Amino acid sequence: MEHYLSYMREGISAFFRRIGEGGNAPTSERERELNLALRGYPENHNYKIRGGTLAPCMNLHRRWRIIAPLLPNPLTSLLDIGSSKGFFVLSAARREGCERAVGIDVHEPFIRTSNEVRDFLKQPNATFHLAGLKQVADDPAQFGGPFQTVMLLNVYHYLYWGSGLDSTACRDHAKLFSRLAKVCVQRLIFSSPLEVPECPGEIQRLAEQSGGGAEYTAEKFLAAARKFFEVREVGRSGRRPVFSMEKRASAG
Repeated sequence: MEHYLSYMREGISAFFRRIGEGGNAPTSERERELNLALRGYPENHNYKIRGGTLAPCMNLHRRWRIIAPLLPNPLTSLLDIGSSKGFFVLSAARREGCERAVGIDVHEPFIRTSNEVRDFLKQPNATFHLAGLKQVADDPAQFGGPFQTVMLLNVYHYLYWGSGLDSTACRDHAKLFSRLAKVCVQRLIFSSPLEVPECPGEIQRLAEQSGGGAEYTAEKFLAAARKFFEVREVGRSGRRPVFSMEKRASAG
């Protein structure tokens, strides 16, 4: 615990120091263009580029403070499932020793913007693909996998139920965790609502229409997860639990 708190203090101090340094740097026209593209939905993924430094909004910074200490040290490779505008991937890619950081999302504008930011920041070890979990699990090598670390943050309910952006659904916890085990070598960092009433309204309506809400519970989620990973709850992000899961050797 002492090591964890020390890491957090040093990491936060360095983080704000970098933002301060970046905030004093001249802003290029291209930075301004990218910052405009990074605004908007979802607002909790908003960040800006300041002098070549990433400056997240407060909500995104709070989540990064929770997630960053859970990354292995050294971090060698990472997959962010539902990477949105790419902040977590780009931040991880800047860590010493990170060979590749990959983001996937089903919304093409997110992928386009993330790749444009990657190119502007000259981070060739970060890549973004228009893809879902099944595509990566079917052929991990095509996407640079499998990965030492996988992040699945506030996305699991969409993988299970589908969404307005992608109707693809897999209403089977064991099958979803089998796919996660195929793309993950060591650690899965996870946070998502695990009961239907805690999910966004869109998901609650899908659950009601399908009549399958009884299967989407924390108990059934954890039973499936423990077949493939050693599961440890390490904190909370808002009202949602955060889990650090170590892959079982028997999961292949």
